Amino acid sequence: MLDPIPVQQKALLAALTVVIVLTGIGARLGGMSLAMLLHFIQRIAFGYSVDAVISQESFLRGVSASSPMRRVLMLATCGLVAGVGGWAVYRFGRPLVSIKKAVRADDPRMPVIATAAHALLQIITVALGSPLGREVAPREIGATLAGWLSYRAGLPPEVSRITVACGAGAGLAAVYNVPLGGALFFLEVLLGTFSLSALIPAITASVIAPLVAWIGLGDRSRIWSRTL
Repeated sequence: MLDPIPVQQKALLAALTVVIVLTGIGARLGGMSLAMLLHFIQRIAFGYSVDAVISQESFLRGVSASSPMRRVLMLATCGLVAGVGGWAVYRFGRPLVSIKKAVRADDPRMPVIATAAHALLQIITVALGSPLGREVAPREIGATLAGWLSYRAGLPPEVSRITVACGAGAGLAAVYNVPLGGALFFLEVLLGTFSLSALIPAITASVIAPLVAWIGLGDRSRIWSRTL
């Protein structure tokens, strides 16, 4: 006869389940918000409609249709925003913590405001023409949310590190609709393990994230993800 699961372990498992589910949902909502912001800025910057982006017209085609002067002006604006915004984040925000550093730290939390500002800065510069930061922002949002939820739920550091990595994988899965890819990224790149205790949360969070969009947006969610 199997021994009963201790009450403390049951409470830990319940808290972990809630954190993983909320992380998957939050990563998807965060990814969708970043995609909407990206498309909005693209429309304003280069003068073509959001509908054109959603219908899979490439960013290159949209930019090519704008005037040469407008393209030069937007790239100059991109450099200005990146320079001033990056300085402001590092000058006034709390020190940024990378995802890789967070999953190895005793306190895996990432600064919420500073990380969110950093992610927004990446999306804004990408929309203005920068080739950098497109896939990092949703991972940072997912990992930051997971760390905050883990702290609020009172999860121990060794469990919180797993949830932070789950959040990063869920963010990747959410915006590109690649549940398996998000889980593998979490397991191999961030944690370097395929243990069962990490595998189950990884798959759960990475599946929930795109599933939220499929339920709410159907096929349109896949188009949004490809254009991010």
